[in-house]
Amino acid sequence: MGQELVNLRDRILAIFAGSAGERLYAIPANDALCFVPREKLPEDEHWQINSPLAIHALNELAGSGLAEEEAGGFRIRWEDLYALLGDAERATSLASLSIPSVGNLRPRLRSANSLDDPEFEIAIDGWLDNDGRTSAMKLGGVARTGMGLQLLPLASFLLTKCVDDFWKQGERTADSNRFYWGRIRTLAVRANAGLDRFLADTIVLTPDKLQVKLVDSDIAGSSVVDVQPWFLGAPENWLNHFDRSSKVKDRYQIATEQGLVEVLITPQVKSVLSAIKAMPGRRTAGAAAERFLHNPFATLGPDAVEVLDEQQFDDARREAGIDFERFAARITMPNEEVAEVGVVMERMSEDSGNCVYERFQSPADLRSFIARVESKLETGSQLCEWRRHRLELTGDTAAELSLLRSAYGDWTKPKVSIRAVDVLDLTRYSQRISGVGVQPRIVSPYIAVQSGEDPWFPEHRSIRAIKAVTINEPFFQ
Repeated sequence: MGQELVNLRDRILAIFAGSAGERLYAIPANDALCFVPREKLPEDEHWQINSPLAIHALNELAGSGLAEEEAGGFRIRWEDLYALLGDAERATSLASLSIPSVGNLRPRLRSANSLDDPEFEIAIDGWLDNDGRTSAMKLGGVARTGMGLQLLPLASFLLTKCVDDFWKQGERTADSNRFYWGRIRTLAVRANAGLDRFLADTIVLTPDKLQVKLVDSDIAGSSVVDVQPWFLGAPENWLNHFDRSSKVKDRYQIATEQGLVEVLITPQVKSVLSAIKAMPGRRTAGAAAERFLHNPFATLGPDAVEVLDEQQFDDARREAGIDFERFAARITMPNEEVAEVGVVMERMSEDSGNCVYERFQSPADLRSFIARVESKLETGSQLCEWRRHRLELTGDTAAELSLLRSAYGDWTKPKVSIRAVDVLDLTRYSQRISGVGVQPRIVSPYIAVQSGEDPWFPEHRSIRAIKAVTINEPFFQ
């Protein structure tokens, strides 16, 4: 096979080098667009590729896994081709393949028999364009009209593919008929397809995606989040029917002004709805709400990955005013003493706006915050609710928490204060203290020598005057 692929590339290169009798053609099939070298003109619908850059484009797409190489040529699945059309970086490559421009064709659908009938049918009964009914011959993702070849709009292509899947199924039942009609109807609405009277009046919804709406409420000082599951085309009174039963039904019949609407619940959607139903009153609070808001897929189960859109959930959270924030410590210490401690709250979203400053009223208030965050970290939580703020515990949390602990230690450290009024208060001293101030000089004009037998002072010795001294000076000099 490897040698055959080399020969295929050589054959295509030889076509554009002018040294081969073959030509490169694009041939649309039901599941893919094929590019094959041929000597003779294909009998199937086709167009010729004239750009020598085509081989480079096909090689690049094959290397990216967006085209398949076979002995006879290259194949690009229609789904991959539509994805490539939306990629601006691939525009030059696709231009070399002469892909027809996207037209405005849309199918017209007809039906036969009722949904409960095993002979129920849905089929394409013609085509519509901006001017009304028109003639077209479809093959895969392209159609030939009186104006030439054109690529079907993506919505029309997906609709025709779903109709093909309907005809590929085996035995038809009332449930399978409703399931396929629900899927086809959703795509038909997107493609603005034509419907016969029965199909237009028969509304069956088979949602494969859910949209979540969140409502944040303050109940007794705690945040409570109301979780509302919706889907495209859901009747206005859908939630009332959903809340009436304790378990999720496989089918809901809802009366509306437009008539009776049937909602078929697929197993994946039912799994997610059951997880929401398990929330008391579709509400969540406390640690459960923190886990749900931070990672709804973990709370709602593995099927939520396919059923929910992460971006839609984030948008719903922001619309409800539920934003994640991170905090940074702010400590004011004039004269090396703690005067004020607080935290700055910064929103994690792109449109964060201004920051919010929250001040701790006392050391006890600070200690309570530290303990709250530490407890969340110990349990592995990634969110911490405090004063109506939802703090996301990031890699910087530990460092900011360390600053707050240090500030708490400085804030609660005993302070040494010396005041003059306390120093001059004589009641704080012994009774022998008569005052506070400068010591007065003590003067003695003479010292009389006493008579007696004292050997140090002989009898009849004259009086000797001495210098006056103070208690602050040495007596002997």
